[in-house]
Amino acid sequence: MKKRLAAVLALMMLLSLTIPALAQDDQPVVLEFMAISDWPDAVYPAIADAFNATHDDIKVEITFTASDEHHEKLLTRIASDNAPDLAHVNDYNINVFSAKNALMDLTPYVEATYDIDQPGWGHFYPHLTQTHSPMGYPTGVPAEINVMCIGYNMEMIENAGLEDPYDLWKRGEWTWDVFLDYAQKLTTGEGTDKVYGFTSEEGIWWTANWVWSNGASFYNEDRTESLLTDDAFVEAVDFMFKLHTEYGVAPLCIAAENYPTSLVPAQRAAMWGDCLYYRASFQDLPFDYGIVPWPVGPQGTQTGNWGSGLAFTIPANSPHPDEAWEVIEFFSNYENTKSMMANGGGGIPVVEAFESGVLVYEPPVHSEVYQECAATAVAAPWIPDNDLFMEVWNEARDQIAVGDMTAADGMAYVKEELDALLASYQ
Repeated sequence: MKKRLAAVLALMMLLSLTIPALAQDDQPVVLEFMAISDWPDAVYPAIADAFNATHDDIKVEITFTASDEHHEKLLTRIASDNAPDLAHVNDYNINVFSAKNALMDLTPYVEATYDIDQPGWGHFYPHLTQTHSPMGYPTGVPAEINVMCIGYNMEMIENAGLEDPYDLWKRGEWTWDVFLDYAQKLTTGEGTDKVYGFTSEEGIWWTANWVWSNGASFYNEDRTESLLTDDAFVEAVDFMFKLHTEYGVAPLCIAAENYPTSLVPAQRAAMWGDCLYYRASFQDLPFDYGIVPWPVGPQGTQTGNWGSGLAFTIPANSPHPDEAWEVIEFFSNYENTKSMMANGGGGIPVVEAFESGVLVYEPPVHSEVYQECAATAVAAPWIPDNDLFMEVWNEARDQIAVGDMTAADGMAYVKEELDALLASYQ
């Protein structure tokens, strides 16, 4: 009797240990998605809710961080072995994180989901998958696209007796010479009442639009040497900054008060460097505005523009990489990316979804130009040491912008520093 009682007690103890474990195994895996809060808070949670509603074994929770602190916090968490399951990383930092081996090689997942031999893996815009494969293999899946183009005040164009730039572009006549002629004719007034023919921000991405549209490149094919002193490159940089220093048709672009988001609503700029994200600021403009691709330079054959953005990534020490990939795949499908664009204001990197034409704000006239610009966008020129690259680039840019340095001298200075960084990677 005592032996039987002991056996029963032993069995009860075993069950008491086993049953909670079994119950624990039945619980879903809860993932943390560390996202940049630049996206409207309602967009990603809505997609996450849809994922959670259709997946019993996996649940995703989103942690938003501000863009100016996101990457530092993420890198710290990865280094301290406290990584989220998946996270946003932008095009600027994808090289930095990948060079530190902080992100997982996604090749096995990409091969299982997409046709990895196809440009853009047959789903995304090709320049984005190239941007997010900085080490020669994918460490990020495109999460957005922010294409750039030329915006223009249609009333000012009409009042000046000028033809719609869109029509010129369609005929292959939208060139730097024509653009400059328009900018000069549209520049009027003096002082605080001056209306500029053109304005833009000063970041390297805006300079890159002029560079690529003049047939120039930042690097040779294998990125072992920069091409910043090539004639076409120097010509592009020179043209951009002479719009202010020589032609007087643009304000000083390194001054934030001259950005399009300030001058365009005040109707003090007739044309401007435009991008998808400006739609949020420009949805209530008191005039119609159109968009057109970047004009083609004298050494170029077609327009070219910056069009990069965020990527979905899986940290190298992600607690649940397989489940994290399921979330990325869900967020990246046609229906969900189309929904993001319809509700978030940003551009979506999935070709079919972006070409569906769904926009959250009233689109500018000729909104299909966004699609043309996405199709001709170029991979971002970032490297693992972007902070050092930008330090010397911005130093030269600021002097060129005010006429204290020629474009040729500035690019020679940047090239020397940049080539030294490239050599260190070999």
